[in-house]
Amino acid sequence: MADFAQALTIGGLTSLAAGAIIWLVFSRSMSAGTSPATWRLARLACLMPLMAAPLIYLVPEPAVPLTAIGTADHSALVDVVPASEPAPAIVTPHLAVSAVTWVKIYLAGLLVSLILACRRHYQRARLLRACRLPDAVECKQLEAAMPAGVPSHIRILVSERLPAAILTGWFPVIILPQSLFENAAALRFAVTHECVHARRGDERDRLIGAALTTLFWFHLPLKWIEQELTTARELACDAETLDVLGSTARPAYAATLIDTMRLAAPAASAFGPQDRRHRKMRIKAILSGHRPAHFRNAILAASAMTAVIPMTVAQAAWIDRRDTPAPVQQIEPVIDMTAPAQSPADGYRVELAQNMAPVAVTFTARPVEGGRISSNFGHRPAQPAAAPPFHSGTDIAAPEGTAILAPAAGRVVHAEYGYGGNQAWGNTLALDHGNGWQTVYAHMQGFDVAPDDTVTPGQQIGRVGNTGNSTGPHVHVEVRFNGERLDPADHVPGLR
Repeated sequence: MADFAQALTIGGLTSLAAGAIIWLVFSRSMSAGTSPATWRLARLACLMPLMAAPLIYLVPEPAVPLTAIGTADHSALVDVVPASEPAPAIVTPHLAVSAVTWVKIYLAGLLVSLILACRRHYQRARLLRACRLPDAVECKQLEAAMPAGVPSHIRILVSERLPAAILTGWFPVIILPQSLFENAAALRFAVTHECVHARRGDERDRLIGAALTTLFWFHLPLKWIEQELTTARELACDAETLDVLGSTARPAYAATLIDTMRLAAPAASAFGPQDRRHRKMRIKAILSGHRPAHFRNAILAASAMTAVIPMTVAQAAWIDRRDTPAPVQQIEPVIDMTAPAQSPADGYRVELAQNMAPVAVTFTARPVEGGRISSNFGHRPAQPAAAPPFHSGTDIAAPEGTAILAPAAGRVVHAEYGYGGNQAWGNTLALDHGNGWQTVYAHMQGFDVAPDDTVTPGQQIGRVGNTGNSTGPHVHVEVRFNGERLDPADHVPGLR
């Protein structure tokens, strides 16, 4: 859960950065000439990293077979580390907890956002209940003012309290103020404008944007983009309305719009007045007949995708993917017991082959003398914050620099920072004891042996540290047989 929360947090932060860049580029370059389609693409582009984050997390990394080699000839051993090694039991709270905390904050904000959305829906429903159908005289005026090609599913209502005409609802409803019927020209302009909105599907697009800003209530750049998209819809609607009314109606249409903008729009209004910059932009476009340039909008769209796609791909490097078990391939041991030992190492290999049981290793030394068991193997009813409920090893707490000893003879197959591509392990050392047995030591301060070195029971291999994702000085010890994690306390002395 913590890893998934971390993926969502990274996706959200990347989405915020992408949205801010897109809005800045679009709005400062040619906002008056930006089409609604371009702003819709900007809306999708800024949400792309957030939508991609769960997909990146759910796609597992390719698993590398974990080879259990039962040969005593350690020169044939292969340093095999699983590609998707699970995170160690101790996880640093300041990263994982912060991700979970952000998710909790998001859910709390979403609850408030949904409450506000329900409030707006209630206000709209109350407004509709207060409206009435047009009477006979008003119907004749509407017939004269109605443009050709109006969709048949549009309802028209009359309000005695509404100051300006609005279009609202997924199934469009035009609400006209009663005072509008006193001016035939203004009625024609308003009805034509709202019918063009309905025909274009602008109200449904607005509702989609409202749903997105409710769901992603924290996404301030998305709200900025929605405001610009609202203006772009109005500019496009004004242009199509004047195509219906004729270019000679531009001054009168602009004057009527200015009068409407002086009125306060109700909370349920789909197309209320914008800020001063958008008002001036809209009036200027009406009087000049300016229309969006398709070539410039194509350049903007290409710029948005050029900026967002690399950011979406880059976040894959920061998201920890879900774990997948790696298959185990058993390789039968091949030991030439008749070959004479050519070196001390060869003598060690023959001795190890003669003394080792085929399926067991005798561990004789304690990994840390005087250490304290801070976390046992298995399920933990009260695990550390954001740590997995199942602990795959035993944690031994001790002062930094305390010696870590090899519990049995073996060969060093891994000694570096991180394990299996996961840096959370810190300095990690792995010993291969033959016949498929391995022990792993994480969060070490440093190493006293190097890869391919052979060690004897009780030999110092490193020191207790606090590296990687660790809450304090300790060493995380794991025992593995053919890749399967076993309880270290059942095999290594001093871990009870």
